[in-house]
Amino acid sequence: MGKNIKLKGAKNIRDLGKIKAEDGIIKNGKILRGDALDKLTQKDVEILINKYNLKSVIDLRSTQEKMERPDIYCPQLDYIEIPIFDRRTPGITHEKGVNNGQKHINMVNLYKEVLTGEYLENVSKVIKTVMEVVKDGAVLYHCSVGKDRTGIITAILLAILGVDGEDIIEDYLYTNNVYEKKAGRVYWLIRFSDGDKADAEKTKNLMLAKEEYIEAAFGQINEQWGDFSNFVKNGLGIDDEMINEFRKNVVDFEEDKDE
Repeated sequence: MGKNIKLKGAKNIRDLGKIKAEDGIIKNGKILRGDALDKLTQKDVEILINKYNLKSVIDLRSTQEKMERPDIYCPQLDYIEIPIFDRRTPGITHEKGVNNGQKHINMVNLYKEVLTGEYLENVSKVIKTVMEVVKDGAVLYHCSVGKDRTGIITAILLAILGVDGEDIIEDYLYTNNVYEKKAGRVYWLIRFSDGDKADAEKTKNLMLAKEEYIEAAFGQINEQWGDFSNFVKNGLGIDDEMINEFRKNVVDFEEDKDE
């Protein structure tokens, strides 16, 4: 899995460097994934720029989310807005009050929905943008929690780089190390308030990364496109030349040979 970056103002930002890719290892300071950036301190920003060579930030959140919690601005960075969902979507987006009635949310279906229709077009824009801007330095894409939208984008990028499926899932599930305690507290708050164990369990699960969620996303890919290669080529509109250039920019082929 990637390396979690210790920052004061964000809990779930990590560098995907050192993950084993096809014929090499992902370089440090190239692909960063994260949660909301509205509470970053000046020191946090300096760490990201100076230690991780951050150049570009891609915001996957809805317009309302960005209005409620705008990113900390730094003139040295290029900010790009590509919302995956630009509407209130309980279970995925995190506008104030959006997650009321969480017991009715089906995360498996939501993960499938992200990879269909206009949402797939947005996913394609994000993937292509990451592949383009990473040549100039590190790119950090993020949503509000760094779990769902960010998790799906990361899984696709890693798969394009030939990362093993188990490693993709391991990286996806790492978010639970950050949010498990909070999810547990929410579970007991619900239990103490109304005693409904099923609702408490479902709400807790919505706050955590679940293997069946990301498997549902890849299941949607296989069902609709036949296989991942066809999805990348025809679903995302990414050709071999773009992939090869991306791999050259982010994979260290020599390091793998030395191990």
